[in-house]
Amino acid sequence: MPHRIQRRSMARLAGSLAAPLRTARWLLPLAIIAGCNMSTTGDDDHTVSFSIPACPDQGPVIYAVQSGTGSWAAVPQTGDAYNITITSALGGVALIYPGGAIVREGTADELRAIFGQPCFSLQTASGVVSNLSAGTTALIDMGGGSTPVEGPGSPAYSTVTWQAAPDLLAVLQDAQGTPSRVILRRAVNPAAIAPIDFSSSEAIEPAAPSMTVTGSAPNLEISESYISNGAWHDVAEIPSSRSTYVGLPAAIQQPADLFELRVFSNSGSSVAQQVTRRFHDATGQTVAFLAPPPSPTATLVVGGGYPRLRIQWQLTQPYDLVDLDAGTDSGAIYFSVSTAYLRGHVIDLTIPDFSGIPGAAGMIGSLAGSISWRAGVSSGGAGYTDQPADGQTIRYTDFSGTLHL
Repeated sequence: MPHRIQRRSMARLAGSLAAPLRTARWLLPLAIIAGCNMSTTGDDDHTVSFSIPACPDQGPVIYAVQSGTGSWAAVPQTGDAYNITITSALGGVALIYPGGAIVREGTADELRAIFGQPCFSLQTASGVVSNLSAGTTALIDMGGGSTPVEGPGSPAYSTVTWQAAPDLLAVLQDAQGTPSRVILRRAVNPAAIAPIDFSSSEAIEPAAPSMTVTGSAPNLEISESYISNGAWHDVAEIPSSRSTYVGLPAAIQQPADLFELRVFSNSGSSVAQQVTRRFHDATGQTVAFLAPPPSPTATLVVGGGYPRLRIQWQLTQPYDLVDLDAGTDSGAIYFSVSTAYLRGHVIDLTIPDFSGIPGAAGMIGSLAGSISWRAGVSSGGAGYTDQPADGQTIRYTDFSGTLHL
């Protein structure tokens, strides 16, 4: 598993947790509340119910649920849905698929808020970039990832989107990768996209607001996105030597639009940090790195059909989420726990044992030999239900290593 944070909001995709491999680029797909039913009667008698749709192309999966700190139980598919009921203020939901699992533990209300979204399918959108010069590259993004095309000439492109009427962001870069022109179109029809021409009046020259990084931050990697219409659009990878980012003029912005700067630092050992800044106005920005938390202790618990990562951690301040990953080249388990669930700074977490669920251990597969692990914390967002907002600073710290059976 690569040690590269690059995490974005849990709202990165309006996609289905029933298709984890399809959305592997963002690792953790989004969840949006859709048609969920909930009843609450207090911490001692707290019941939350919701449905997770069985999407047509999900492949073989197993859903499991936990109430409180009790045993995990498989959730059978009923018709075209998995009906989840959590009978405690705390609980967990797991999606087990060939080669791994995605596990979330939190309050029952948090879990309700991140599961139960409708199925979606990616649409292909195609078009042409007109009159590209030699040595230039155009990046076209409709929220499903940027697609590059190179000059000279009028090359065709094909990209993807999960929205019926996505915004389109096209960025022209010179031979050094510096953005020189930008086109932003709102609510396009993916089936009928007019040619993109950076020599037209539609294209604008971006501003270059200042960007300052402070604190101890070796080996910087900087990337920029633009958030519009509920989707992230890749703008640029920014060299660490550059002190500016790509700014769009206020005249083409809408009130909910946001810039997102992600500044990643890797000490070259076992710790990496990322600071994410979100803001609306294209003004000078300062990204400040703080001292990382103390290192965790990582061990493996053998049993249950696969080795399970255990993390013991004395944190010195509250965080939104604690994430654990453990895996090999053939598969991995991704485990997140909210601090509302943990209720304290002393962490002792072990990836759950699903051996009591028929077929689960076999579906996850053999995690043997050298096990790569990661333990991370994040702060400054809103946990699982993090929604982008003007002025946010979200901090991630990851520790990683290798354990041997």
